[in-house]
Amino acid sequence: MLQGRFLATILLLGIWIPIRAQDSLLYRTLTIPDTVCTVESALRIIERQTGLSLSYNAGLINKKKVVSFVARGERLIDVLSRTLDNPALDFSVIGRHLVIYQPMKVAAANPESTADSVYYFEIRGRILDRADRQPLPYTSIYIKGKSIGTVSNEEGRFVLKLSSVYIRDTVTISCIGYKHVINPVSSLINSDKDYLLKADIVSIQEVIIRKLSPVLLLQAASDKIKDNYPQDPAVLTCFYRETVKQGNRYTMVSEAILNQYKPGYRTDASSDQVKILKGRKSEDISRKDTVILKLKAGLNTMLLLDVVKNMPDFLTGEDLAEYDYRLADIVIDKGQDNYAIEFSPKPHSLTSFYSGRIILGIQDLAYKWVEFYIDPENLDRATDFFIVKKPAFLRVWVLHANYKVAFQQSAGKYYLSMIQCETEFRIRNKNQLSGSVFNTALEMVVTEIDTVNASRFPARETARLHEFFTEQIGAYDESFWGEYNFITPDESLENALIKLSKQWQQ
Repeated sequence: MLQGRFLATILLLGIWIPIRAQDSLLYRTLTIPDTVCTVESALRIIERQTGLSLSYNAGLINKKKVVSFVARGERLIDVLSRTLDNPALDFSVIGRHLVIYQPMKVAAANPESTADSVYYFEIRGRILDRADRQPLPYTSIYIKGKSIGTVSNEEGRFVLKLSSVYIRDTVTISCIGYKHVINPVSSLINSDKDYLLKADIVSIQEVIIRKLSPVLLLQAASDKIKDNYPQDPAVLTCFYRETVKQGNRYTMVSEAILNQYKPGYRTDASSDQVKILKGRKSEDISRKDTVILKLKAGLNTMLLLDVVKNMPDFLTGEDLAEYDYRLADIVIDKGQDNYAIEFSPKPHSLTSFYSGRIILGIQDLAYKWVEFYIDPENLDRATDFFIVKKPAFLRVWVLHANYKVAFQQSAGKYYLSMIQCETEFRIRNKNQLSGSVFNTALEMVVTEIDTVNASRFPARETARLHEFFTEQIGAYDESFWGEYNFITPDESLENALIKLSKQWQQ
């Protein structure tokens, strides 16, 4: 059964180097008479002389600075460098646009890197619903046609780190049920802006609902896994985070960049491997009256939550004695129509716990999004599946348990893209009246997919999947992630990391 396999359980106690764009326009010579003018005026003269439109972040350049501007048969790139007088700036010509940007230089975070430092630029922003300006969490932000990206956090915020290799590419922002947004990378470099997504939902007419069987759709989707999902190995680079909160206070935060080896969807999760590339943790266990929670076997839970590789009973459409299904709607994702199928336990079922929603592609019947939660009526029965060990004087109740799993297409196949798991407990000493509420969360986002260098990891390099993740990583480091993409902390988590790190250093 599903609940015995991957419910979150607890214990109660790249390197790249900046390369000058080789577009010939940057190396064409200019001749400009001697003049004294502002940088802004100098850039306008360059635009007129070259026919290029300049694009840059205003914060990078002091446009009012007065300079001696002249060019005597010099290359455009040299004229720009001398006029702007900032060796940190880089230039690239894309079409008829000349992009001026500043890549960041940091110490290489990848322990397997052969370089001491790496360069990248950032695209930052916040994803909001256009109608009500509410944040859209877990929205995908990725390079179109490439296997590189990230997702937004609970507040809709994101940071995407890219090398100059991708400056001519396109960024796609996509959320199920909304029209996707496409922008050139060159127009977003070092930007921080709001992106307003417009809802894109088509309601199904009642006559269509009668004609389509959600059960048959799920059964057909299960049969098409071999066509829609990779059968060959891949290595997924992922950002992974575990958190524990008591009330509104974070008591533990653990994060890492992982490599997942996935041998393809011909095998179950037992053959998958995980390697921790870099990890950190912050924790506050100083309060004697605080119950300590840790996610048990969180890494293994992450692997098991690949629900296409480890099919739960509600996903196949075959367990009709336990679940009711309903075709609820058609939703749009990246301009494509998808079925939205809702499911819930049958009344008086003794073995089914979950209700939720499944998004299937209409054209290819691929599982794209699966969200599920423990039905409130089944919370009492489900509690025993969550508890690994507890002292006899404690009582524990599960208040809710929610899961989200997303898949994204790359090179014609669907790969695991995102996992989010949140569980809330009330824990009470037998002598207490109300006790305390604890929240545990696990989240993972795939930031890169490699199908070329996809080999199994040596046994000595693999993580211990069934042990505490927090005991396999090091302490907090403020500039930790370097060039890696990660899920941006929300404001409360970011503040907690700062506080916990100060306590750790004392």
